[in-house]
Formats: sequence, C-alpha cells, structure tokens
Amino acid sequence: MLAVWQYLSSQQIVNPQILPAPTTVIAKWWEYLMPTEAFDAAKSSYWVWLLSGEMIRDAYASLYRVVVGFFIGGIMALPLGLLMGANDRVYRLFNPLIQVVRPIPPIAFIRFLFCGSDWVIRRQFS
Repeated sequence: MLAVWQYLSSQQIVNPQILPAPTTVIAKWWEYLMPTEAFDAAKSSYWVWLLSGEMIRDAYASLYRVVVGFFIGGIMALPLGLLMGANDRVYRLFNPLIQVVRPIPPIAFIRFLFCGSDWVIRRQFS
C-alpha cells in the first residue's frame, strides 16, 4: 500500500499537494519532531531539549485539552446523573433537556462556546 502511494505521488499521478508521498510525510513529521533551537547545555538538559520539538508541544496541548475536557464533563455530569438516578423529580426535570441535546455531536457545541448562540441564530436566518 505504501509503495503504491509512493509511486502515485512521485509520478504525479495524484497531485502531491493533495496526497504527498509517504517519504515527504515522514520527513515533515521528523522536522516537526526535532527541536526548534540548537542544543545549549547552559539553558537546559539534553532530554528537555530533545523533547522541545513542535510536534511534542502540540501533542501535549491536545492531550491537555482532552484531559481537562474529560474532567470538566465528569465533574458536571456525574453529580447530575447520580441525582437523576436517585430522585424521580430531578429525573423528570432534566431528562427532556438531556434527550434533546444527546443526539447532537459534541463538536457542534464548539460554535456555542467560541461564537455564542446569537451568531448561530443570525447565520441561520440571514
């Protein structure tokens, strides 16, 4: 599969800007993995320098967002779920809201967080 991919990209059967060759992808990954500055023992240790590449920072930032989001969701959802399971009035109060929101993909809520619901309403009706 990789050989076919490499062949199609190198012979420009497929536009390399749309589907770059695997060797190009690996070279770019390696470039992002490598530290952005030259090693200086006075600034930091070798291991700190080695893990200072752009890809490592980006992976750490993504992992941080996932973990924080998971904990925020858990902190909000767990008590509500326990209350809904223990108290029928709380269940009847919150269940319709949860059933309306449940089929919406989580990625769709990003526009509400960063743009506000007013932006969405204006965009839908303009």
